[in-house]
Amino acid sequence: MEPNKPIIRSDLLFDELTDGVCISDKKGDILYMNPAARKMLGSGAPGEKPNSCRLLCGKLFGPGSDDFAKDCPLRDSESHRESVAFQGKHGPHDVWEWKDEVIQHVNRWRNLRVRCLKVASPLWTLGVEERHFILIEDASVETELADRKEDWRRMVAHDLRSPLTNIWGTLRMLEDIPAGQALAKEEAEFVSAASRACRRMIELLNLFLDVEQLDEGGVLVTLKSVPLAPLLRREAEGLAARMAEKKLQLETAADEDVAVLTDEKLLGRVLQNLLDNAVKFSPFGGRIAVACARLEKGGAEITIADQGPGISPRDRPFIFDRFYQAQARREGRTQGNGLGLTFCRQALKALGGDVEVRSPSGGGAEFVIRLPGTKNRAQEERTP
Repeated sequence: MEPNKPIIRSDLLFDELTDGVCISDKKGDILYMNPAARKMLGSGAPGEKPNSCRLLCGKLFGPGSDDFAKDCPLRDSESHRESVAFQGKHGPHDVWEWKDEVIQHVNRWRNLRVRCLKVASPLWTLGVEERHFILIEDASVETELADRKEDWRRMVAHDLRSPLTNIWGTLRMLEDIPAGQALAKEEAEFVSAASRACRRMIELLNLFLDVEQLDEGGVLVTLKSVPLAPLLRREAEGLAARMAEKKLQLETAADEDVAVLTDEKLLGRVLQNLLDNAVKFSPFGGRIAVACARLEKGGAEITIADQGPGISPRDRPFIFDRFYQAQARREGRTQGNGLGLTFCRQALKALGGDVEVRSPSGGGAEFVIRLPGTKNRAQEERTP
């Protein structure tokens, strides 16, 4: 057998792996690359021998090093290191992607986690010539998810800080009022504002905990036949004071006989969130339209429409994603924390339903809820 010729089929071991695998000599010239590694790194210029130091480390940037190839201890003849591990952004890579409703040519960076091991073993050679075994893991999705989660945590912390500041300021003001003295009108208004801020903070915390619980499948759902028209009226009445402040008109068109098999409390909270959004984004003197109708194939459809600014086509597919809400708000494209809409989607999923958003060309947003059905009320009354 020829010297230095591989005695095992590396391709049979590594070709099906999703992680990249390279085997190179001590100068970095690549003897083997699996398909995953070729996809991550490319193959270099035409006619050029692929080299791991050039294709991988030379294009890798991260904390503590602007040139991993130059700083690699395995290339130092005086170093006794047998392995090295590092992580950084690799690229840039030219890709085509759908962005802002058009296909664009953009540069993307991959976040790679690399482990390189110096070996002198008959596993790949007949002799003891040095080889470098390189494992490359694409951590881009993991890193992006971690970044989005961190954005979301910062967003929640920011939304909690505002009401906490209001409460703290009011309490400091109350400390200056002499004991036994009645509150003046202005002081009473401050206390009322602090109370509202405290309530808002509790709502945010409850939403956060509810979304986490729904994600983990830990919410107990109790299904029963629920008539929708009375439920819609009750949730709308809870916002009557806020609607009066903005002089909003509420138009309802609900079939009194429509009932669905659902959890009344959980569905009520979904309706409350969507109606609250409609009030929040409606202009002064605007109109909110609520409709409920039976679907031909069973179940029911509830529509809540407002005359607010609407939702851009760019944001519409992701409006229920809590991590996307953080990014959109950071870019100034949306207000609010997004937890309410995430809760609505997760809650409806637990109820066997779904929700979508439309934004007509004339403006405004329209949320459509679809729920599985049961018999209508008249049929139930006749059922023995």
